[in-house]
Amino acid sequence: MLKALAAIILIFSYFQEAALTQLQGEGQPAAAAAPAAAPAAAPAAGAARAAPAFPPPPPLRFTPQGTFKILLFTDLHLGEGEDADRRSVEQVERLIAAEAPQLVVLGGDTVSGAFWDGRPGWAAARWAPLASALARAGAPHAAALGNHDSEADLGRRQLAELFSSAPLSLTRPGPDGISGAGNYHLDVLPPAQRPGAGAPAAGGAEAPAARVWVLDSLRRTCEGARGWGCVGRDALAWAEATAGALPPAAGIAFVHIPPPELMRLWDDRPTFGGKAEAAGCPRGRGGGGLVPALARLNVTALFVGHDHLNDYYGTDAAGFLMGYGRKSGFGSYGPPPGRLRGARAIVLRLGRPASEADTWVRNDAGAREEQGASDKGGGGGGGGGAGRRRQRRCSRGGDPAEFARDAAWGAPLLAGAAACVAGGFWARRRGRRGAGGAAGVRYRTLPAADRFGAAAPPRAPG
Repeated sequence: MLKALAAIILIFSYFQEAALTQLQGEGQPAAAAAPAAAPAAAPAAGAARAAPAFPPPPPLRFTPQGTFKILLFTDLHLGEGEDADRRSVEQVERLIAAEAPQLVVLGGDTVSGAFWDGRPGWAAARWAPLASALARAGAPHAAALGNHDSEADLGRRQLAELFSSAPLSLTRPGPDGISGAGNYHLDVLPPAQRPGAGAPAAGGAEAPAARVWVLDSLRRTCEGARGWGCVGRDALAWAEATAGALPPAAGIAFVHIPPPELMRLWDDRPTFGGKAEAAGCPRGRGGGGLVPALARLNVTALFVGHDHLNDYYGTDAAGFLMGYGRKSGFGSYGPPPGRLRGARAIVLRLGRPASEADTWVRNDAGAREEQGASDKGGGGGGGGGAGRRRQRRCSRGGDPAEFARDAAWGAPLLAGAAACVAGGFWARRRGRRGAGGAAGVRYRTLPAADRFGAAAPPRAPG
């Protein structure tokens, strides 16, 4: 009976994800991803960019002390309630004031598109208070796109246009014709007054000292495999070709959905920080090939969001630094008990690879958290049991809001399946009693790990 229910749920999940993919244009070139009814919103973003309320931000530079600080906010999930939104925006301003970064990165799921009320302008209205707060803080900012951002009234390219139209924004919509809409890079120049600063590159422009890559990990499916999205191979090829035409610079990258290498990092290497849910990474061939591709771009550090209960980081055997941010927003779930919301500070040093960056968490109370070695035997270093056993496969996750909105027929189907299983169980129990079985027959319930073949599925990541 359980196998029958599992088969029904699997079929339902397949068609539900197929519907989501068709609705969202997942995995398609960015030019084709936006809904047909959406073009009217793009000119508004373009008009806002043509007449910004503030002048364009100055070029990004290392400080005279030779440092460049990035403050990563991820999974703000604006749109789940006025009070939660207000608290999230206030926290952003507070932590920027505490850290004084040279660049703020929004790591994806800035808005919770699944909470869209059906009215046009919803995403822009959720974004506006945050854009104003970033402007008041005087913080140049760049946004990555998450899986939930494009679930409302704007497609991914329109969202990239919206984010790019804000004062002090360095977000770029990225090139047409490749997967995703948020693929771009930002160069960081040497200190303006440092001896040797301003040395021209081959084309006469000032040579960068570091480069920040922001790439779009899409929403669902990776190379045909069901589950979470990944940066498209065509987007990685574009990035490699772009980097080949640029002067070399130490690279750091930001995407929303973690690659499988981050899942394996926890099991195979020393890490710092906590893991309280299974990594929601893509299941496609090689997980999309993100980490090897980044290495070819001279990138030696990668930071992600998506899994709200995880905030660990570490380096792999090759010295590549990768890790999670800290769940920042008051919308959606997380962080786990015992941890405060916050933002991850990442400090690059002039002339050093990004893998040698210093990093810590500035929490919502204003305190700086120096994350200690991960506790991998007592609940994942901060709640839950996700850190206790080896994670064999990337978690597919699954969002109830997506089921409710995009597959309204799913509820009756699941209810019917549950009724069939309950009826079969009742008939089986009745039959056993009729055949002389004791009235007190007990049925053993298998542990979740045995039923699912691995650790029980965690709460769905953001």
